[in-house]
Amino acid sequence: MDMNKKVMVKSHSNATVVYHLPDLGFTRTFEKKGAVKPIPFDVLAQGMYHDGVETMFKLGILTIEDQEARVELGLEKAEIRTERNGNRVTYTSDRLVLGVCIDLDGSGEFPADNFFDLYPG
Repeated sequence: MDMNKKVMVKSHSNATVVYHLPDLGFTRTFEKKGAVKPIPFDVLAQGMYHDGVETMFKLGILTIEDQEARVELGLEKAEIRTERNGNRVTYTSDRLVLGVCIDLDGSGEFPADNFFDLYPG
């Protein structure tokens, strides 16, 4: 997807919602429910690394109609496949998946360095 493409984002909240990325000096304010604002795809992509931004999309506070953008941003559920060959395991996905974590011992406790992004293919 073109990183400069403007993606239309819609608010579903009755309260004011602010999409703010201080590192980029970027802010969009959605004043009311139904407000639609353009946000560059690259800003949306960088925002997905911020917990608050990702949560707003996953909870449906903000939505994106453009399915291609949703897929590229990891907002659509991905199919992750595993292939084991001896002691080697290969993970593949049909789309980008951010923040994949592998729980090898089943404890549910993850070391901070156990996360990675899985690219399609």
